[in-house]
Amino acid sequence: MTFQENNYKKTKYLKIKKLYFDNKFKNLIKEAEKYLEFYPEDVKIRFMYAKALRHEKKYEEAIENLKLNLEKEPNDEHSIMALFFLYYYLYMYKEAYEMVPQLFEIDFSRKSISILKLIIEKNLGYCSYLRETEKDNYLKNQIVNFNRELAYEHILDHTIDDEFNENEKGIFNDVDIKYLMSSIEKNIPNAERINSQEVMDIYYFGISNIGYSGSELCNYVKAVVVPNTTNIISLYPTVDIKESTFQSLMCDYDKLFKRNNKVKTMSRIDKFNKKYNM
Repeated sequence: MTFQENNYKKTKYLKIKKLYFDNKFKNLIKEAEKYLEFYPEDVKIRFMYAKALRHEKKYEEAIENLKLNLEKEPNDEHSIMALFFLYYYLYMYKEAYEMVPQLFEIDFSRKSISILKLIIEKNLGYCSYLRETEKDNYLKNQIVNFNRELAYEHILDHTIDDEFNENEKGIFNDVDIKYLMSSIEKNIPNAERINSQEVMDIYYFGISNIGYSGSELCNYVKAVVVPNTTNIISLYPTVDIKESTFQSLMCDYDKLFKRNNKVKTMSRIDKFNKKYNM
């Protein structure tokens, strides 16, 4: 390769890399396709290309490109993870299950692997059971044998606001939690999941003034759901949402907000000021 050719390759590589980190995936796809015509062996660019294809919901093409990478470099951790989670996201559990042994060989959380494996086995109809030491694990119990009342009690933790509450997640305003759960369960079949490498299905719903996090007002609810189900295991208000993917919640907002409740819950700031006479 001449100096001029090498310089051209480097310039194009850096351009594609910048597009990747700037999340400009449509432009990246165009540039990467041109680049890969000349340099098809470049695993790093093909990986970025595959991730961009996934973002644009071109799932089959993303899978094929990740497979090409693993044919060239079978131990490429980034491609292994990306392909596994793409299968997992698409509910292609048989293909994902075949890749589980590879997850154990790379630097990936064994705790997360055990949860992923449990969800996949449950969906494939394999015998899913919990060891004695796991029976107090809320998440694993909900995956194996979902209990809606237990989920409700878990979500109630996000309604408690006092000086002893150290929950880093948001706190709901005066909301009917059972009605919120029921409404989100009904909305999930037509809602769009977050398209990212998550263990659980994640949905965001836009609801004005639903709660707060510290001193910030929250206008979104994050729903954490057992994959391939409508089983909600956690709900809480949030300020930030991933990839700006959210939908409005179809429900009766007069039922959702307890508008007739005249007792106003003090915020953390109000309680702090009251406690220290500020």
